[in-house]
Amino acid sequence: MGLFGFGKKKQTPNSSQSHEEVVRLNRRVVDRYWIENLPTSLGEGVDGAKNSMAIGVKSGNLHVGDFIDLQILQNNYEAEVERVATTKVAFRLSPELQQEILRPYLKKIIEEEPQISSCLNLENIVHDQEIETNKALVHLMLELDDPNTNIEKFKAYIEALPVLKEKLLKKANSIEKTRASTKVEDVGSAITRLGFSEVKQEVYDFINHEVTLSNNSLPQFQDFEAYHIFLTGFFKKIAPLFGFKDIKNEGQSLLNMLMIPAAIITKEAPEVGKWYRSPKELFGLEMRFLERLRLGCDFIDITQEYFVKTLGVFTYLFDGFILGYQMLYPQYSPSINIELSERKLKFGYLCYLSMLALRFVFTNDTYSGYLLFGRLQRLGMSMGQSKAFMDTLIQGTNEQLFKIGVSSTLRPKEIPSSQYTLSSILGTGMYVEYLSKSFEIFDKKGTRLALRYEDEFFAHDILEKIINLSDFEFRKAPFCVVSCDKLKDEDLYLDQFKAFDLVIFKNVDKLPKKLFKDFSKIWKDFEGKCIATYSSYSMIDFENGNLYELLNPFVVDFPSYYQSTTLYVKMLSYTKQKIDRFFEDFVCDLAQFKGDKILSQKSVYWRCIQEV
Repeated sequence: MGLFGFGKKKQTPNSSQSHEEVVRLNRRVVDRYWIENLPTSLGEGVDGAKNSMAIGVKSGNLHVGDFIDLQILQNNYEAEVERVATTKVAFRLSPELQQEILRPYLKKIIEEEPQISSCLNLENIVHDQEIETNKALVHLMLELDDPNTNIEKFKAYIEALPVLKEKLLKKANSIEKTRASTKVEDVGSAITRLGFSEVKQEVYDFINHEVTLSNNSLPQFQDFEAYHIFLTGFFKKIAPLFGFKDIKNEGQSLLNMLMIPAAIITKEAPEVGKWYRSPKELFGLEMRFLERLRLGCDFIDITQEYFVKTLGVFTYLFDGFILGYQMLYPQYSPSINIELSERKLKFGYLCYLSMLALRFVFTNDTYSGYLLFGRLQRLGMSMGQSKAFMDTLIQGTNEQLFKIGVSSTLRPKEIPSSQYTLSSILGTGMYVEYLSKSFEIFDKKGTRLALRYEDEFFAHDILEKIINLSDFEFRKAPFCVVSCDKLKDEDLYLDQFKAFDLVIFKNVDKLPKKLFKDFSKIWKDFEGKCIATYSSYSMIDFENGNLYELLNPFVVDFPSYYQSTTLYVKMLSYTKQKIDRFFEDFVCDLAQFKGDKILSQKSVYWRCIQEV
């Protein structure tokens, strides 16, 4: 690609290099597992691995290097003392432990989910009286900038829009247009008389009024007109910088039409729809929980159902929108399977940047602004140029608002900053320091990192924070998130990631087996940085030896709640604060989590949002 430095050869290992020649982050040969209630002849097992186990027992006469006979369940092992601590002793075992011994005794965090009904009856949505109107509107939007469009296409869609049809006929029969006595009575003749260029302008004005500047369905949404004008301007300016050609304005149209699914939800569930007040709520992760709780499905599910399955539009690029949403929230798990392509991934990144810009400009979300300005640097803009770029867009939006008679205006934004640190979220201590140090090495010297977690939701929440820390250079890098468990692809191609400097393979332990060979090639040959994440509960060193061999040199353990009760308390307070801040209210009390077994962050979300 070459634009603003994209496509340049990166100084990273190639396929001929072994893992030993790249930066190793893991000194362990095998993964370790937290266990409980596993009986041995010395006491209960505390943690274990393929070749070792720590047992909760006072050392007594045991010393490093001693050999003893050890019984675990009904199996006998030769055990060598490796390490002696105050409350436990670690042994190396021969023969190796089998998976069936460890798995039943793994300590597992609790995953709670409320009883959710099936998705609302979409028959009422997809066959409502507005369906043909919206279908015609979307197709007209896609035709406006298509150089290959023709009168017949326009005619068919205009016929489905009585208001527009009447407007065109009236103008074609106006005094200034009529020189003959013949009265125009059909759309085709009206187009011929007015001329294609003038008709396209009339259609453009109509769409702006009916779709983007009409706020009848979402009256609670603030700055509705400014939102659409700014979004259109931002996307048009930013797309070429990332090498994305928006064929027939499909990408821009998809983003501009997202108000329709929100209006549908508002109509079906007013208690949910009342929250759609700004980009903060429209794109907020908390809303996805509330939608699923009340409707059985969320905004993204309904958007796909309405546009892709019912209207038959955005069928290709919609996957890109999901990819973009996962860049915003890597912890979000879509219910929709996707197929990758270079074009979808690029569109996803542009969706991500657009959502950041909207949240920054319209809700004063300085964190989103900080992320946006960081990513704009990789598109060739300095901080000063980024501010000028945003100020110009805001000024242009205000000028258009004045032309259509809207008195409200947007204010220019100052260059944002972020004050958060990893310790402000996770606290301090050796485990947090280990995580931070590992990413520091990865940023400066490494190219691969495999993040192993117990709490999937929290680990990916914090991963999003880590890749945006001001300490790290990769916070400026174009990146993408690929949910391995949601891939429909038959193949994974290395070239489709060439626009990105960082690729995150989420839940790589759930990668379809048919894609392992392709993933392995990407992992070895991709010129940028790769992060793979996987659950410790998948036990890939037992279940998937080939994948584990590939990842093992780069494994970094996300701090465990079982290592630090402080971390669990930090997660609870951090999550509660986020939910309270989002809904601008005291939503749930941390006291309800006292005395419980350890819950996942996602479970905390479910418990709290049931109180909304």
